[in-house]
Amino acid sequence: MGCEAEPPPGLTSRVFPQVELKSEEVKRLQQERDGYLLYVQHYAAAYQLHAAAYQQLLSQKETLHRELLQQTQAMDQLQQEKAQGAMVAERARQELQEAQVRELLRAGPLTGRTWQPPCLLTLFPGPLGAPASHQPKEPAAPGPAEPNG
Repeated sequence: MGCEAEPPPGLTSRVFPQVELKSEEVKRLQQERDGYLLYVQHYAAAYQLHAAAYQQLLSQKETLHRELLQQTQAMDQLQQEKAQGAMVAERARQELQEAQVRELLRAGPLTGRTWQPPCLLTLFPGPLGAPASHQPKEPAAPGPAEPNG
């Protein structure tokens, strides 16, 4: 006497094939689910890599922007210094010319020569002034006197 009752004979022949079909469908759906899960995991990993790369690019962009700003400021400062240097040089040139004119006026009238304005090239011989061929030559040292005869 067992508690187990046997299913009716017609039921087993209809139920077992349906159970097998459902079992196969469950396996197929589980495999499909696993495939989708794997796809989503790969997608999430790729997204994280892309997000990290994007953040790195943003950081590099900010760094380059700061460097560009610093270089622009340095160039502006150099241009200002150049302009100030040019103004100082021009002021010094004018002061030198004025001093030369005052000195010439103080020296009095020139005898036997016509007055010509001073030329900076003759006042500053060498690489910054007149070339060596245009420099005033010093008188030759007196040598032994030749007899007049």
